[in-house]
Amino acid sequence: MIITFCSVGMQLDNLVCILLKKVTVVVRILTYGVPADATDEYIKIGESTTIECLERFCRSIMEIFGEQFLRTPIQNDVARLLHF
Repeated sequence: MIITFCSVGMQLDNLVCILLKKVTVVVRILTYGVPADATDEYIKIGESTTIECLERFCRSIMEIFGEQFLRTPIQNDVARLLHF
């Protein structure tokens, strides 16, 4: 099977579009508290896909930043927050 440059470019455009939609859905849910089924109308992603994207995003954030930021606060942290 021969893949032309045009078809590869179109596939990349579609992939980028899908990724942007998924990130947009997650950010809108986390920022505005939009329900997962409300995103279906304007972004054209189903509720189950939206929930899956949100779960994957949250898991990734916890894996990347969990050790540093998702720990129980120590006395210095609390003092710094109270004396801003």
